[in-house]
Amino acid sequence: MKLPAGERALLDEDLDLHELLQTQVKEMEKRIAESTASSTTAKRLRTLPGVGVTLAPLMALEIDRPGRFADADKLCAYAGLVPTTRASGGKISHGPVLPFCNKWLRWAFVEAAWVAIGCSDYFGTFYKSHRARGKSANCAIVITARRMAKIAWKMLHEGRDYTQSAPDPRTTTSPAALDTT
Repeated sequence: MKLPAGERALLDEDLDLHELLQTQVKEMEKRIAESTASSTTAKRLRTLPGVGVTLAPLMALEIDRPGRFADADKLCAYAGLVPTTRASGGKISHGPVLPFCNKWLRWAFVEAAWVAIGCSDYFGTFYKSHRARGKSANCAIVITARRMAKIAWKMLHEGRDYTQSAPDPRTTTSPAALDTT
């Protein structure tokens, strides 16, 4: 494409800057992978759909050790993936997610959930079932991220990698029925 000299110079500068940034990002990802190569927690979290080279070390560092949390619900609360609850006069209402939490861990699980719904049948179906129930996209993705956090806690607590097993058709009929963890 033919551009005037001034505009061409700006475009070339922008392309050079983009190339430099891409190189720096690749070098940083390589350093992250090298520094977390010995982390069994990060390796285990990478088996979870949607969790990759960047999110696994972040999650591992923010969780620290799974023994800190008595159960999966405590991890979800720490990550801010549970709604606020208000009760008065026998009425209970749920509001937005907890404001005081580990925002990095919540961000990591939500980002992983967005990827997981596209690459995992289980998480994709789980997300779609909540959308079908009338939940907004953001609400459904937080619910999916909460499910991922519960699975991550169980994986770390039991010391095993993620494996997706098909549900028993005799006992489960919908993704909502799979909501047992």
